[in-house]
Amino acid sequence: MQAWDWCGGIDCVVSWAHTWQTMITGVAAVLAAYFSLKAIHRQIASAERQEKKRRKAKIAAARLRLSITLSEISSYADESINLLRCHRNKLIDNPSQTKKLESALLPIFPHSAILLFSEIVENTNKLKFSNYLINMVREMQVHNSRLISMIDDSHILGQENINSYILQAAQIHSYAIGMFDYARGETKDPPNHLNWDLVLSALNLAAVENRRAHDAAIGLEGELIVPDKLDVPE
Repeated sequence: MQAWDWCGGIDCVVSWAHTWQTMITGVAAVLAAYFSLKAIHRQIASAERQEKKRRKAKIAAARLRLSITLSEISSYADESINLLRCHRNKLIDNPSQTKKLESALLPIFPHSAILLFSEIVENTNKLKFSNYLINMVREMQVHNSRLISMIDDSHILGQENINSYILQAAQIHSYAIGMFDYARGETKDPPNHLNWDLVLSALNLAAVENRRAHDAAIGLEGELIVPDKLDVPE
């Protein structure tokens, strides 16, 4: 049965629509808003999925280059330790003579690491890992500045200063070593804090005989102590 037969004709339908037009308009508006919002939510969800895929691909690409970069960083730290240890030993043999570092002997700073770590920080959703990389880069930059300052004759350092520089280089080495398993895909989760056991291993491997350098990182009973002058991530 058609509407105009049921209510007596087309005039009845027009009259009914006129009476309920406000409600009809409201229902139509609500339905239109619902379907519009649903379409927008689908678009947002799709964009978020695409962004997540893009960031994941960026991290995967960065991990392909990470092992090489970490090798460069650990080599930089090892060369720094050896250079500083030799310089310190010269001061021990002849403490009255002030010596400066030769610029040609300075280890090459791994600048490529800054770009790679920036890319990882930009795309990872792991805050602790981001802080790990940020702290690592900060230590590298500070350490490199300290080495460059040692070229200047006016920058006189004692053995304790040099020992603190050696300790910082050992930290940098340990930051890099601590990431190798993640870089090689042997572990899913990246590191989120500095491993002080690795720092001590780096000092031992570099044959740092001076007891003060060890005492800066180890207590008398073997308990780890964070040096006051070196910022270590929590």
